[in-house]
Amino acid sequence: MQPLPHAREGALEGSLQPAGTISTCLGEAARLAPFGGDRSATAEAVAFALASRLAELEARGVPIPVVVLEVRRASEAEVLGSCIPWLAARGRRVLVRTRVVLPRSAVVALAACGGVVALEIASGRAPVQAALLGPAAAPAERLLLHAQYLAAQGVAVTVALGPVVDGWHEHLERTRPMWRHIVAADVRDATLWSVPLRPRQREALRGCGWVEPFWEAGGVPAGTRLALVRASIRREAEAAGVRIAHCGCSGSCHLGAEPSGYVPIAAPELFPRAS
Repeated sequence: MQPLPHAREGALEGSLQPAGTISTCLGEAARLAPFGGDRSATAEAVAFALASRLAELEARGVPIPVVVLEVRRASEAEVLGSCIPWLAARGRRVLVRTRVVLPRSAVVALAACGGVVALEIASGRAPVQAALLGPAAAPAERLLLHAQYLAAQGVAVTVALGPVVDGWHEHLERTRPMWRHIVAADVRDATLWSVPLRPRQREALRGCGWVEPFWEAGGVPAGTRLALVRASIRREAEAAGVRIAHCGCSGSCHLGAEPSGYVPIAAPELFPRAS
């Protein structure tokens, strides 16, 4: 294997923020969150950034066969067209989680390697989508139009529904139309995810009519209540024809192409060799 490129001025290393790892059916997955975006970033800089992050994780002796690229704003998606081919060439399965429409360069790269796109949707209502996923997030209807375009280009698509919120998502009049729209976009797979809401999200959601439940005061732990809400969502989704975590994990491993040719990233190759 050829040595990986060395760091240089303007390299992208700082713009691939590690967001942890998750377990998938295929093994451990690295979560990388690009931020800032840099249209002028060279392929060499992108390669060094990816190699640096993966080497840090693989130094523990655990293979990382899956990489999840998490995109929260349009500027972050600009680098995907370089990230995806580099990862695919080294046998990594690529899953892009996005709440924005992807540029054509990213779509072409995903189609070429059999990657998967998970569209983050919190609600079919634009104000709720913005409250939970931020003002930079595209409305659900735009993302579902993008899903049809992705499918036409040969890219597998799933929906990452969340963050699931107790006191909102269990109300069928709020979620049932959303599942109908997802099915109408010919998307048949989804996963559910939850995170604690930040104060800003809580305030914005209250402005949309959310009344925060106080279940613990009534003897029902918040975690138990959230599990019941997720079970209710699963039943509603499956009744509409959408499979929830069909492969058994949040990685949608049953979609896209099977990765091959896994190449470990050797940390010593990140540093200049003595001449």
